[in-house]
Amino acid sequence: LISRQEAVSMIPPMLLNTKRREKIFDMCAAPGSKTAQFLESFYENYDFLNKEQYKEDIGFVLANDCNVKRAYMMVHQLKRLNTAGMVVICHAAQLFPNIFLDGDIMKRVQYDKILADVPCSSDAVMRKLPHKWNYWKTKDSYSLHSLQLQILKRGISLLKVGGDIVYSTCSLNPIENEAVVAQVMREFSQDNELEILNVSELFQGSDIKKHNGL
Repeated sequence: LISRQEAVSMIPPMLLNTKRREKIFDMCAAPGSKTAQFLESFYENYDFLNKEQYKEDIGFVLANDCNVKRAYMMVHQLKRLNTAGMVVICHAAQLFPNIFLDGDIMKRVQYDKILADVPCSSDAVMRKLPHKWNYWKTKDSYSLHSLQLQILKRGISLLKVGGDIVYSTCSLNPIENEAVVAQVMREFSQDNELEILNVSELFQGSDIKKHNGL
């Protein structure tokens, strides 16, 4: 019943500070460790013997991944959590469809919290996967930039007004990080539709070393 993962990969879900009644969308979820983290926060201090508490269970976690094998692996990982508050979908995140409640087009599902942990060149994990140096190319980041931007923009379009979205990669390349965020802000911040939040206070008193973006 224990999921083992690196501390750095636990930061993006932590920043979203999810609550039980919220609708959560994990856009690129496999293998599911971050999704499990969301579900753990859902059921923290939960009284499973209190039937009245079940009536408040209007929140859920929707976990999506475009890779069928990875999606099946995610189902295998998450089923041990034994909850009905979770849905696993296999779809391209940048083309993720609108979902309507009761088939009513006036009831489009919008999410309180969204995690876009997008596909990336993974150049930040070379310390533990040194073989990646053998085939790493600078063009990897350029080829992924467009996809990463599309996924983030689709996530924003599915976000509820007042909701939060976290964009993350396991890459250090600014083409995949700051450049993506900067382009999104050019498109969405003019009418105050989107703002970047300063989350540095969450790291005060911890051993996590943070740096300002480029």
